[in-house]
Order: sequence, then structure tokens, then C-alpha cells
Amino acid sequence: MKNPKYSIVYPTRNRPDLLRECIRSILLQEVSDWELIISDNHTEKSAYQIYSEFMQDTRIKYFWTGGMLSMADNFTFGLSKTTGDFVTVLTDKTTLIPTCLKICDSLLTLNDYDLINWSEAHFYPNRNQDISKSEGILRIVYHTDQIMEYTPKDEINYLLKFEKHRSHDMEHYFRGKILFGVVRRKLIEDLVNKNEFFLKYAPDYTTRMIILSRTNKAIEVTSPLQCAFISGDSNGMLCAKYPDKAFAFFNESDNFQNVNEYFPIKGLYTSQQNHVAGDYIYSLTKLNTNYNINYVNLYRTIYFDLLKVKWNHKEVKNNQFSIFYNSLKHFNNIFKIQFYLLSLPVAYFLYIRYKINQIRTSIYRLTKNPIIRSFLKYNEIETQFNNIQEANKYLASEMVHVVQNY
Repeated sequence: MKNPKYSIVYPTRNRPDLLRECIRSILLQEVSDWELIISDNHTEKSAYQIYSEFMQDTRIKYFWTGGMLSMADNFTFGLSKTTGDFVTVLTDKTTLIPTCLKICDSLLTLNDYDLINWSEAHFYPNRNQDISKSEGILRIVYHTDQIMEYTPKDEINYLLKFEKHRSHDMEHYFRGKILFGVVRRKLIEDLVNKNEFFLKYAPDYTTRMIILSRTNKAIEVTSPLQCAFISGDSNGMLCAKYPDKAFAFFNESDNFQNVNEYFPIKGLYTSQQNHVAGDYIYSLTKLNTNYNINYVNLYRTIYFDLLKVKWNHKEVKNNQFSIFYNSLKHFNNIFKIQFYLLSLPVAYFLYIRYKINQIRTSIYRLTKNPIIRSFLKYNEIETQFNNIQEANKYLASEMVHVVQNY
């Protein structure tokens, strides 16, 4: 039997209602040459009942992990079950627009790409219960309506400069990530089989170094080909805001083993930038590759993270800032001058801008006055839809001219 062209993996855990809409979005694809892998890591709410609604379609396959895997290991488990030429791993709140795989087909016909990336839109349902029937707001935060090739090795060099905090760098945010694209399976399957592909803490970010180092031809669609339910803060967002959430996450993941082993600043668990940079650096050492890291910029972006944390205990705040400042002692005086005189003021400037934008966003979402909303609008396109599938059809229609013009 011929292997499918695309393998779509949905790792899931205890939220089956979201998964139903995800599966429906795959069934609505205008390309039929795919398989869908459900990797169910449930401990309370099994996704099997949702799977049973679609099990007559043999392209959809269900696997239970046993319910004891970490997030990264669940990702690996699902990916190990794939047989397609190209693979993607999507969170269990992410749907694909109907033309997503068709656009991939078109691009692969033009050139034999190893990697295709795209951006994401967000759907905010009015009711978290009975999501499939809930109206909601579609927000497109970033799009340039372009299709552009990029050089994977150059992308690695750019990312390691840490010129911008990752949340501000939308021009590069999606590149290399398996959660926002498809990659040729044979390029990564050896690491998947050895369970060395997904790293512990930020698998969507950190696998990009492995992917980018192994791909030659890459292209990005700078418009959303997928849409995610946003029904609250994600685990990553909670860890970034609240120290107790971050502490619990690292403690549950591996009892802080990797925090103290290979993070740039040992013991600093309240900065997502520190987590991501640690996984970046660790994955590159495993690949035996040499790249230059801009530590001045890295420390600036880590400090920006610390400024944003909502500290619930003064002792924790003092401890984490002390760890940060003590880590600076290992650098020479030139580094310290660059950091204190140049990078630190930039971090404070970004923090002030971040707080202003938070206020702007809060007012924008509270008021119904069209004049005020127009004035406060910032890189957002907001539209009301009856459900997420309707929103996906709209996104697909918007993509038609982009593909035709490429």
C-alpha cells in the first residue's frame, strides 16, 4: 500500500472537545492524500469517543500513550507512528484551512522543498463549552500575503543573534517550526526513532534548529494556513507570567534536570527565552555544529522576560534576579559595558512599550465604539464568524490571490 503524502499528528491530553473540530478541518482538506495520527495522552478525558465518530475513515488512526508521557514524549510518540512523506505536528486546538495541503501540493510541484512553513490565525469562541456551535472572533495578528523562499542555515544564524525577543519577531516567528508547517519525514526520522528530536521544554521552538540544520530548500507562506482556538492562556503563556506555574512545569517535566544542566543561566526558570535558548544551544551541540551566539542580545531578551513576570512572592523575585545578575560575573568587562549601557535600557524600553500595548489591547477589547477601536487598532484584523470552520473558509478565500500571484 502506498504511503500517504502528508502525515498530520495531533498529540492531545484531556481536551477531546477541541479535537473534534481539528479532525473536521482535516476531513475538509481539498487534498485527500493524508493520514491523521491521534496520540492520546489522556489521564481523565479520553479522545477515543471523538475518534469513534470518524473511525470509518481508515486514514484516521488512534493511539493511546498510556497517559504518563511528557508533552515532548507525546509529540515523539505520535510522530513515530507516521508513514507520510511530509509530516506536521499540530496542537489539539489547531485547525487547518481547507486549502492548506493543496497549497503545499502547488509549492512542491514548483520546487522540491524540504520544508514549508506558514503563519497562524486565532479564533476566540464566545463560549468554551460546546465550541463547535460557538460564534467567535477571528484575529489575524500578522500577515504579509507573500510566499517567499528562505535559506535554512541563514535562519539559524539569525535566530542565534537574538536581535529581538521571540514574541516580537513575527517576520521569523514561524520559520523552521514543525507546528507551523510540513517537513520531509526522512530528514528527521532517525532522531525521532531515538527520541532525540523533541526536547523537553519548548518542542515547537527547539526542534526548529534540528529541522533548519537538515533542510536545504525551504519556503514560507506569510499568511495563516491554520487557525487555533484561544480559550485561555496556553501553558507557555502561564509559565511566562506566573513563577509558580513555571516551577510546577519544570518540576513535573524532569525535576529541573535540564534547567541546571544546559540552560544559559542555570537555575533561572522564570524566563521562556532562557528555556528556548537552552534548547537551541543543546540541540546544536548534539548536532555537532558551530554557530555564534550573541549573548549580549540574549541576556537583554531574558531580562525583558523577567520584567514581565507577575511575581507572587518577593523572595522568588529576589532569587531569580540574583541568579541573573550573578551570571553576568562570568563575562568580561566589555560584555558588561555593552549590556548595562546599551542592552539594559532597550529592555526597559521594550517593557514600557509592552505595558502600553497591554493597556491599548484591554481598552480595544472592552469598548464597542468604532472610532476608539479604529484609533487603538494595531496590526489586528478582527471579524465575527459563526464557528471556526466558517473562519477557516474565509482564510482560504483570502489566500487564493496570494497563491495565484506567486
